[in-house]
Amino acid sequence: MPRLLPLLALGAALLAGAAAPAAAQGTAQAMRGLPNLSGGRAARTPVVTWNARAVPERGGTYRIEVTGQIEDGWKVYAMRSRAGRPLVASVGDLPAGFRLVGAPTEVGDTRVGYDDALGIEYPYFADRVGVAARVTAGRNVRPGRYVVRGSVRYAACDDRICLPPRDVPFEATVTVGRGR
Repeated sequence: MPRLLPLLALGAALLAGAAAPAAAQGTAQAMRGLPNLSGGRAARTPVVTWNARAVPERGGTYRIEVTGQIEDGWKVYAMRSRAGRPLVASVGDLPAGFRLVGAPTEVGDTRVGYDDALGIEYPYFADRVGVAARVTAGRNVRPGRYVVRGSVRYAACDDRICLPPRDVPFEATVTVGRGR
């Protein structure tokens, strides 16, 4: 058995090396030319097409909405899922004078699945997935257009396989008016 371990390690390394370029190529294709997700343009990643926008609310507060259209037959784990890789959203780059209000939340209808291996139920999204975060512009922020940046990390599965988690950056343009 001790002689077999180095051979198994070599075989695993060769397989990983052969699979890595294909996986890296897929990631590069999905991320290359990733458009600004504001203004109605979409980012196409395997299985999910993402959009982001900023919706004005009251008092200088804006709701950043990131939504994804999921291909038929696939699902995306919800934020509160204890199975798979839960959805994670983060707002990372705020313009000067802006602040995040609370934590990002999931938006939309979830379904419930059952994981036989873990013996637990878990929430997931089918068809559409959404996350939202609120930001507020301080009183010192001048009228104009500002870009809020962040990312969504998600994992998608169908009935046969689960894809590795993906990080999708997003940008949403906030327009601060005179009277807010």
